[in-house]
Amino acid sequence: MKAVDTKQLRSVFGKFATGVTVVTFERDGEVYGMTVNSFSSVSLDPPMILFCPAVNCRFAQDAGVGSFFTVSILAHDQKDVCLHFAGRPSLDSSPWSDDAESPPVVDGSLAHFRCELEALHTHGDHYVAVGRVHSWGITSHESPLMFYSGGYPNLV
Repeated sequence: MKAVDTKQLRSVFGKFATGVTVVTFERDGEVYGMTVNSFSSVSLDPPMILFCPAVNCRFAQDAGVGSFFTVSILAHDQKDVCLHFAGRPSLDSSPWSDDAESPPVVDGSLAHFRCELEALHTHGDHYVAVGRVHSWGITSHESPLMFYSGGYPNLV
C-alpha cells in the first residue's frame, strides 16, 4: 500500500466545513475539556451522539463506559474558547460558572448535550465515542463557530 501523505490528506479533509464543540468531563474532582469538530447525532430514539477523540487524549485515557461528559456547541464569537481547549491556552478565567453542574456547559455556547458514555471503539489513531444523551438545551440562536480549511470563516 502506498504511504499516506498526511499533510495532503488533512488538506482534503479540511474541505468539509464543521461546527466546533467543546467536550467537558470530570476526573478525580477536576474538570477537563477538549475541542472537538468530529461530532454528530447518531439516533433520536434513543437519543445518541458521537465524537472522535484521539487515542492519546486525556478523555480516551480516563473515560470508561458509564462516565459522563457534556458537549457544548460553540458560538461564532468563541474562537478563543476553541483554541484554549485545542491546546493553545488563551483564557484568563474559566469558561463556565463556578457553580456550574459538572461536567459543565461552556458559558455562551449555542446548545449543549449531557451524555453518558456507552461505547468507545478504536479506529486508527482515534476512538469513536458513542454517548447516550440524558439532557440537552439551547441557550442562544447566534451563528455557530465553523472550522473550514484550517480557519474559522465568519458566517455573520
